[in-house]
Amino acid sequence: LKSIQFESSNISIGEGCFMNCQKLSSFESKTTKNILIKTKSFEMCEELNKFSIINGNEYTFENEILIKNPKLATFEIKGDSIRFSNSISNFCSNLKKINIEINKPIKITNLTFAECKSITDIILSNKSTIEIAQESFKELCALNVINLNSKEIIIGERCFINSFSVMSK
Repeated sequence: LKSIQFESSNISIGEGCFMNCQKLSSFESKTTKNILIKTKSFEMCEELNKFSIINGNEYTFENEILIKNPKLATFEIKGDSIRFSNSISNFCSNLKKINIEINKPIKITNLTFAECKSITDIILSNKSTIEIAQESFKELCALNVINLNSKEIIIGERCFINSFSVMSK
């Protein structure tokens, strides 16, 4: 299994569903309205480099859906609403780009992208509120671009502490 592409009205991916799929390199959904991805669904998919869901309505991500994916480079979500249940990606040592464009409020907790130290680009956009908890993106030494676009932006204490190469585009 190298690539997964889903097109459906509703998708629910069970806990550990694709765990340890060693050759899986991409997960994409371009028209699914509602997606629920349960805990550890993509754990240890060592070749996974792209996770992209666009043009949907409601996305729910439970804890640790993307953990121990050393080649994950792109996390892209575009749609109406998103709900993170705390940490979704731990130990994704190659994650470079986070692009979340959602119509409803975006809330990033301090554990959402824990231990993803290679992030270079953070793009968050919506029509109402972006809230980033304290220390959410700390110690991102490779960070080059932060693009936040919203009516209201709330950035927590020490959010980007020790992210040395920070600059705005």
